[in-house]
Amino acid sequence: ALLPGIAVYVWFFGAAILVQIALASAAALAGEAAMLRLRGKPVGLFLSDGSALVTAWLIALTFPPIVPWWLTVSATLFAIVVAKHLYGGLGQNPFNPAMVAFCIAIIAFPALMSQWPAVGFTDFAAQMAVVFQNQSAQDAVTMATPLDALRTQLHTPEARATVAGVLGSHASFGNIGGKGWEWVAAGYLLGGAYLLQQRIITWHMPLAFVATLFAVSGAFSV
Repeated sequence: ALLPGIAVYVWFFGAAILVQIALASAAALAGEAAMLRLRGKPVGLFLSDGSALVTAWLIALTFPPIVPWWLTVSATLFAIVVAKHLYGGLGQNPFNPAMVAFCIAIIAFPALMSQWPAVGFTDFAAQMAVVFQNQSAQDAVTMATPLDALRTQLHTPEARATVAGVLGSHASFGNIGGKGWEWVAAGYLLGGAYLLQQRIITWHMPLAFVATLFAVSGAFSV
C-alpha cells in the first residue's frame, strides 16, 4: 500500500528515501531478532509477520530523506526495543512505535529533523554525502515545515498581496499546483484505497482521523 507514495517520492525527491528504508528495515529486523531471542520467542515466526518492517518503513517515510544514517538506525532500534518489546511486543504496546521514534527524534535532534530536500534535488551522490558523510546539501531546505514558512511569509507586507507570489517563491511548493508533496499524498491515498478494497481496513478509522484533524486545525487556525 505504501509503494505508490514511495514511487512518487523517489520521482520528485530522489532515491535517498530508498536507502533510508533499507537502513531502517535492517535495523528493525536486527532489533526484533535480538529482542525475540532475549524473550525466548520463536524468531522466524515473529519476523515473518512483517510488523517490524512496517514500523521501519513508517519511520523512514516520516523522517527527512537526507537525515544522517545513524539517526534513522538509532530511532528504529529505539522503536523496536523500547516502544514495542519493553511493553510486551506486538499488540501490547500502547503507543505506535514508529510515532514514538519520530517524537523522540524531533525533540532530541530538531535541526536534523527539519532538513528537507527541495523539489528537484534528486542528485543521488549529493544526497548520500549528506546521509553518510554529514556534508551540507546546498539544495536542501531547512525549516520547521514548508507550511510554517508559508504562514510566516504571509505576514509580511510584500507577500500578503498575493498568495501565488509566496507559493512560487519557495522551492518546497513548486511553481505549479500539485508539484511534489501533493502527489506523494495522492500516492498514499491510492494505497489506502487498496487497503479498503482488500478489506484490510475499514473506512471508520481513516474518516475519524481526517475529521479530527480537520476539526482541531479549524479550531486553532486563528
